Amino acid sequence: MEEGVAVKHEGKNIDIKQEKQDNLESFKYDFDSGSQDSSKSGSGGYQRWAPNLNGVRKSAFTPYKSVQCTALTNLQRGNTQARVPELPQPDCSFHAKAGRGEITREDVKLEQYVDITDEHGLTALHWAASYGQLNSCQDLVWSGANVNMRGPEGETALHLAAAGGHHEVVKFLLNEGADADIQDDSGSTALMYAAAADFPYTCNELLIRGADLTLTNDYDQDAYTLTTTNNCKLAQTVIENFLIGCLSKM
Repeated sequence: MEEGVAVKHEGKNIDIKQEKQDNLESFKYDFDSGSQDSSKSGSGGYQRWAPNLNGVRKSAFTPYKSVQCTALTNLQRGNTQARVPELPQPDCSFHAKAGRGEITREDVKLEQYVDITDEHGLTALHWAASYGQLNSCQDLVWSGANVNMRGPEGETALHLAAAGGHHEVVKFLLNEGADADIQDDSGSTALMYAAAADFPYTCNELLIRGADLTLTNDYDQDAYTLTTTNNCKLAQTVIENFLIGCLSKM
């Protein structure tokens, strides 16, 4: 049957050419609307899932997920030459193990110097504190690690723990003598990092341990200013309540 011929179906005249054109337009709309990048909003909604890394699906016949051949699927297809992929070996360095929480007292004893730094100038305690590994922090500190040792940018373990909102690690470090008011190379304190990232429990812990609210960084920002600038409502409330409590005691 040629295009442009009208046929009768269920009592209605249907133009085959027009219907075919409508279907193509409909397919084009579906394809375009489904190919938007997930980080962009469209007129019909917000946040579309992107089918691949760049969010552009080049063909309607391209699968959303790439087919990955494993050793098992290759063998099932009769490919006896399938090679088992080599898995990457985990980093077993002293610092990486501390960051993963896998360090032991025996590992610490094997090191000649517990505060030995990695190629970036960070100690194992820096790593453990940054990743919130309380047990590793305890093993390191109780084996003689310096809680106030500075990194390449003047950061201490307390800075890194506070920046990640690791409340229990912050509490432990303070109990072990960490200085709450040490400022790194940018003039920032642990309280400033916790406030700017909106970690209320960490902010409260630092405040009740005597962290100085009046200190400012190199950008003339104090901890409270950072909460308002970054819209950190939880940390802002904690600081305000702390200040009200201090005023009521005067």
